[in-house]
Amino acid sequence: MINNHSDKAIENYLNEKNIKSGLKSLDSIQTISNSIFSILRTSIGPRSQSKLIIKSDGSYLISNDGSTILRNLSMRNSIGNVLVQISLSQDREIGDGTTSVVLITCELLRLLIQYLQRNSLEQKYHQITLTQVLYEFLTLIDTELLPSISMEYQQSLDRNNEILYKLAGVALGTKHYSYWTDNLTQLIIDSVEFCNNTVSKKIDLRNSLQIQKLYSGNDTIESSEFLRSSCILTLSSVPMLLVSNDNQNSIRIIIINSKSFFNSVNSSPIRDLTEMNNYFQRDDRFANEFVKVIEKYGVSAVFCRHQIPDQLLQLLQMNRISVIQNITEDSLEKLERLSSSIGINSLNDLSTINIGTLTDLELLTKYENEYYLKCTNNGDTKSSNGVSVILLKGPTKDIVDDLEIGIIDSLYLLKSTLESSSRLVYGGGCFEMALAAKLLEYCNGLPLGSLKRDIGEILAETFQVIPMLLLINSSLDQTSMTPQTILSNLIKKHQTTSTKSNDALCSLGIDGWSGDIKDMSTLNIIEPLTLKKSIINTSFEACITFLRIDTYLHFIEDE
Repeated sequence: MINNHSDKAIENYLNEKNIKSGLKSLDSIQTISNSIFSILRTSIGPRSQSKLIIKSDGSYLISNDGSTILRNLSMRNSIGNVLVQISLSQDREIGDGTTSVVLITCELLRLLIQYLQRNSLEQKYHQITLTQVLYEFLTLIDTELLPSISMEYQQSLDRNNEILYKLAGVALGTKHYSYWTDNLTQLIIDSVEFCNNTVSKKIDLRNSLQIQKLYSGNDTIESSEFLRSSCILTLSSVPMLLVSNDNQNSIRIIIINSKSFFNSVNSSPIRDLTEMNNYFQRDDRFANEFVKVIEKYGVSAVFCRHQIPDQLLQLLQMNRISVIQNITEDSLEKLERLSSSIGINSLNDLSTINIGTLTDLELLTKYENEYYLKCTNNGDTKSSNGVSVILLKGPTKDIVDDLEIGIIDSLYLLKSTLESSSRLVYGGGCFEMALAAKLLEYCNGLPLGSLKRDIGEILAETFQVIPMLLLINSSLDQTSMTPQTILSNLIKKHQTTSTKSNDALCSLGIDGWSGDIKDMSTLNIIEPLTLKKSIINTSFEACITFLRIDTYLHFIEDE
């Protein structure tokens, strides 16, 4: 039994099996978290820098978005994978704040592990005890401190609501290229307004909104647009458009989902006029019946997931029926919502309830081997199953891909803001510094040297990492003061405000462009409280998860 071995023998056994326990396991965690911290520390603020990621297939990606960088990290270490997955949960739930989660988590882990190591000889505190104290502070922050450093606002999708424009712009302004423009912020507001279900009070971005990217040397990001009640189909072959919408109010369409739908059609190609004549003399009941049925229902356009046989394609063409084939599954789902049609798998399924309507079909452009077809239904400008498109344009793929990340972050940030509590905080490190000041004020009432006071001071130091990195990343172009001096001056201002009145709210933070202390209310740098609350919760949960680990097992297969 291992219990009969000496301490040295146990240590040798653990080393042989590559098992790390106690503080050694925490050392491994700290090493990995420090590595991830070093990758993302320059990816925060308006002067954030991007990472060039080379993928295994030779393709590359340029981005400063924390979520995008983490998703493309090839982590061979299991600890790193755990940290990455916990951090990415922030992006899945809120849509933004992944970088802040990583930075706060890594800094808190570093300070807590150092604290445990300083007290390891005395064996004063158990790791689980620290997790209990963290939970206590999490409750304190949520119930008492956050309400005192946030402010209420009018929560509505009113076009005159300036708060929404500021929130939309903040998410766009921190990407690789700064996209804070009136056109793009308006585009985001229009999209969220369209997706807002006034009955359920939910904003369905996933099903009601499509984002399509187009690259052209003649386009700029300012030419991006919001296409209401439309969807764009990506096709691998040129569509056969024969309908004219000049003299009719709508285009009646059907959608064919199944490849087996055309099993009855002769699939051999028609090479000359003789074979064409033989085809029409052939008893191909299905093809002729199909055309007769759709003509009976007034269908003028057929959309198909797969390739339509050549003979039937020509028969439809002769009857002036448009054919759009080889459509992606996701595009078909959007088309069904837009046109209120129901896809069919056999001719027997076809009835009036399966037929949808559109008001316009327009071939936008061809990019490489793909065609983009815009489908519009102006007759249904706002419904519970409507679809609209954000059409992103730009001169290069890199710019448009980066713009897409900023647009998605901004959309989900507004969504989470409107679906949660109507409270805001100031950005630019102001919120984190205000929280640090409140924590220090709370700790002053605790016994000196007590565990709770020590952890509270560690948390106060942890939150200051955000304004500190904003300072460092700004390069401090116009000041000779060190980041530590500027940060010290900033927290003193917050502490002074907090001491004067519990209701007073200091709006001073770091200007990420200049590195100066400025009024965030004047710069219009605001963020939703729900985002900050989620960042704190995720960071605490990540640290607690790692602190509860006392053994790190990494078994190597025997050769």
